[in-house]
Amino acid sequence: MDVDLNICYRVLSLHYNATASEVKKAYKRMALRYHPDKNKSPGAKDKFQAINNAYTKIMAAAYAIYESQQNKKQKITK
Repeated sequence: MDVDLNICYRVLSLHYNATASEVKKAYKRMALRYHPDKNKSPGAKDKFQAINNAYTKIMAAAYAIYESQQNKKQKITK
């Protein structure tokens, strides 16, 4: 696993084999907790941005894996 992606899972307090559903739940929970409109502490904005970046990278990686699997299936059936 990419080191950067491993950090993303840690930002969301998840294990690297978390399901998409678990990732989404963790993202929503943490985004609500650290959203700058709801949390006025000094580090909330930076934490919120880190949470968004982590979620985006994890989901992009998951989608890339899905696409790769779909392409392999299409090649097999041809």
